[in-house]
Amino acid sequence: MTNKTKLKKKTKTNEEFYSLVEEGVDVENRIIYLFETIDFNSVGKRARAIEAMILNDSEKPINIFIGSFGGSSYAGFWLYDFIRSKDIEINTYGCGAIMSAGSIVFMAGDKRYIYPHSKLMLHSISSWSSGKLFVDLKPETESCEQIYSDMCRLYAKYSCKNYNFWYNELKYTDKTFNSKEAINYKLADKIVEIF
Repeated sequence: MTNKTKLKKKTKTNEEFYSLVEEGVDVENRIIYLFETIDFNSVGKRARAIEAMILNDSEKPINIFIGSFGGSSYAGFWLYDFIRSKDIEINTYGCGAIMSAGSIVFMAGDKRYIYPHSKLMLHSISSWSSGKLFVDLKPETESCEQIYSDMCRLYAKYSCKNYNFWYNELKYTDKTFNSKEAINYKLADKIVEIF
C-alpha cells in the first residue's frame, strides 16, 4: 500500500468519524448524545447507532446522554420501546434539561443517572389541533388521553409513586424536579459525582 493510499484511507476514516460525532454518536466509546428535539429523525439516528454498537459488541454497555426540551411523545415512546427491547445494558444520563418527551427516553435506561444541576420536567400532553369537533378534535383528544395514560404508567413503573398520583399531579401543571428530587422520587438512580 502506498503512502497516498494510506492517506486516503485515513482521511475517509476521519470523515466517517467526524460524521458520526456530528450526529451525536461516539461508536468507539459506546456513547450516544441526544441534545436536540425528540422527533423521528433524531431518535432514528440514535436507534441505528445502538444497532451498530450491538453488532460491534453485544455485551459492552451503551450510554445515552440526554439533554432535550422535549418534542414528539410518539417518537419518545418509540425510542423507549426500542431501547427496552434490546438485551444489552443501556444506561441514560440526564444532562441539563430532561423535559417532556426527553423524560420518556430517560426512563428507558437500565440505570438512570442525572447530573447535579439538571432538571427533569414532566407534564401533560399538548396538542395544536384544529378542525371540526367530531371529525378532528374528538379523535385527537382520545389519542392525547391515551398517550397521557401511557406516560403516567411509565412514571409509575420507575418511580415510588403510583399511576393515580402521576395522573392527578401532571394534569394541570408542569412538574419540575431537581436532581435530588428526582432521586427522592426514584425517577433517577444516582447523581453523577462532580469533582
